[in-house]
Amino acid sequence: MKIPRIPRPEIGSISLSAIVALYLLLATNNSFWAHASVYFVHARTSLLAFAAALYLALFAILTPLSVKYLMKPALVILILVSATAAYFADTLGIIIDRDMIGNAAVTTQAEARHLLTFSLARHLLVYAVLPSILIVWVRVRHRRFLPKAAVNFAFVSVSLLVGAGLIYANFATVAYALREHTDLMKRFNPSGPLIATVRYGLSTYRERNLVVRPLGTDA
Repeated sequence: MKIPRIPRPEIGSISLSAIVALYLLLATNNSFWAHASVYFVHARTSLLAFAAALYLALFAILTPLSVKYLMKPALVILILVSATAAYFADTLGIIIDRDMIGNAAVTTQAEARHLLTFSLARHLLVYAVLPSILIVWVRVRHRRFLPKAAVNFAFVSVSLLVGAGLIYANFATVAYALREHTDLMKRFNPSGPLIATVRYGLSTYRERNLVVRPLGTDA
């Protein structure tokens, strides 16, 4: 008896970017939203505007990545990074900043083994592996290069303009919250861990290129 094949669903690249941006915003940022709700406790309207602006920014970042052969690997990596950082933020209250990346870089196998728990595996299965399988499984419709570039540019431009308008309309409240609570954006996934990794890499590179020179040779 031949088992019927399940047809793979098809989705446009813009639609997939919008869905993944919403997933990252809501499913991998519990710690971020918990702290944001406290920091914006007396400014719920500004918090909603801030959330919408963050979504539009995420969408604007993901849309240029919607290139054939690049889109799926990029989305899977972003989901994996976000889900992993979210686990440690939600369960241990850890912020994945530059110092934490440095600690992870020098962690021994024995120390790392204590972090590889069933709880982590279950979290990654639900929040990273299953969504990634869905992304790999679906067929993504891609336009030809020039029409795709034009459509992507239009969506990115509108998203950034609307997002900037939302921030501008609530600038005083948002700026105050971010200035007084510098930890907030460090908690945001996937940008927080990715920026921390880049900063750690740059600081390591600068340290490796320091030139040791003798001092007091003219004494």
